[in-house]
Amino acid sequence: MRIIDKNYDYYDYLQSYDDTLVFDRRGSFILTKKDICDKLRYLCYKEKYLLLQCGATYWVFKINVTSVDEHGWETDCTFELIDKWKDYKRPRTTISIRLFSLWWDGAYSRDELNSPHLNSFKIRKEIAKTYKGTFTQEYYDLPLLRGSGIADFIPETEIFSAIEEGLSLDKSDMERTEPLGATNEDKIVMHGFDTKESFRGKR
Repeated sequence: MRIIDKNYDYYDYLQSYDDTLVFDRRGSFILTKKDICDKLRYLCYKEKYLLLQCGATYWVFKINVTSVDEHGWETDCTFELIDKWKDYKRPRTTISIRLFSLWWDGAYSRDELNSPHLNSFKIRKEIAKTYKGTFTQEYYDLPLLRGSGIADFIPETEIFSAIEEGLSLDKSDMERTEPLGATNEDKIVMHGFDTKESFRGKR
């Protein structure tokens, strides 16, 4: 993968300048921890999370606020990687970040809510249910991660591969020779056969 961008992120050194697969990252910006803290005040509930998506790969971080100012606004935070997964059925984006909050419904005990496994399950369920943007969220497109603190949790080879895979899937979709939703009979005709005469047992 080759990257077009005047800015630089921590995984950029892995690119191949001769590659025909191109990530046009023009319009990117350096996402800082301050940027994230400034947006946390707009999230409704106490449990706040960060969702990073690259292609079909997702990472979810729990945001732990460590410092606030005299008005109670967040000024510093740490991240805790909760979960990582792939989902090839949902819409892809090359790289984006969503900040969101969840309201636990009280059906679980405090000990259960402290279980990373349960948190992962509930977060995935909520994201699947409200993925189209109905949950409280702030959205960043084409963020550079080197100044955010997130890069400490994701190896550069891992995020580079996720972005490259997403772009490859996009390219394959564009090169598809058969339209989505085509039936078997449609495909037979598109390949030059006749459904009545071309196959054994048909007259």
